Amino acid sequence: MTVFGAGDNLSSEVQVVVVHYRTPDLLRQCLKSLFSGSMIPGKIVVVDSASEDDSFRAVMKNYPATETISLSENLGFGAAANTGVSMCVGDNVAILNADVFVEERCLEELTKALIDNEDWAIAAPSLVSTDGTVQPSGYDFPDIADAFKDLAPDFAAYWARNQSQNDAAESVGKTIGYPLGAIMLVKKSIFDQAGGFDERYFLYSEEIDLCRRISNLGHGVGHVPYARAVHIGGASTSQNRLSSISHLYLSKLTYFYRHHPRLYAIAAHVSILIGLSINPLRAILPRQDSLGLTPVGYWNLFRDIVRYRPR
Repeated sequence: MTVFGAGDNLSSEVQVVVVHYRTPDLLRQCLKSLFSGSMIPGKIVVVDSASEDDSFRAVMKNYPATETISLSENLGFGAAANTGVSMCVGDNVAILNADVFVEERCLEELTKALIDNEDWAIAAPSLVSTDGTVQPSGYDFPDIADAFKDLAPDFAAYWARNQSQNDAAESVGKTIGYPLGAIMLVKKSIFDQAGGFDERYFLYSEEIDLCRRISNLGHGVGHVPYARAVHIGGASTSQNRLSSISHLYLSKLTYFYRHHPRLYAIAAHVSILIGLSINPLRAILPRQDSLGLTPVGYWNLFRDIVRYRPR
């Protein structure tokens, strides 16, 4: 049974799926935040993606009411999340990474937003760093320009047009294309109707793909700026930086080939290659970060992108 703050009258039961991979200390903080909010989830399912050690089990001993699923193989975020959601029966399911800590009223505000905006299938909060800095967390669907600008030096203010749509100072939610997939509350019936996450994405862009398919079904995705969650970011992916960067851009290509005409996707493919070729220039420009790879790393990434073929 979901527990709500005093005076609240919410009818939807919220359940939670936490995807974990080799970050037990962050998982501990994540679970602590979930049990400390104004809305205690009716069920919490932790899905461990074959972390290859039992460190997370020591965390789970302190939360005996939480269900644990240990996968024998790391099949990626989407597959792990789908496994967890399949164990849930509530109206709404919050899906989050283990490096996310919800603030007190986060789940409550997201639930209210889904109730108040009947056309929304997903609601996502503002993401903040541990120092309170607001992170980008709501976007339009990516296009060819975005494929290039993510890698190329930022020579003009034009690129600011597709910065995050979120503004933590706003007091009302608004419709976006997709949120950063670190945390989002989804209507389970629509998630199931859309087929859940496409498990062919191992890492990255699976939330963009899901939101695109949900949008095609006629449902919206909302950003709720006054609901907040702390996001550490990169805790799992930093363990193998080159592999993570490769997954990032190959997943972007997968998205373009699945959701755009082939010629458009090929143009995006070329844009990524051009952007990657000049990405090292960002290292010598003020206030810009390059991918920071070694020459061999850049070559391997370039090779992976050249060799990519649509699946």
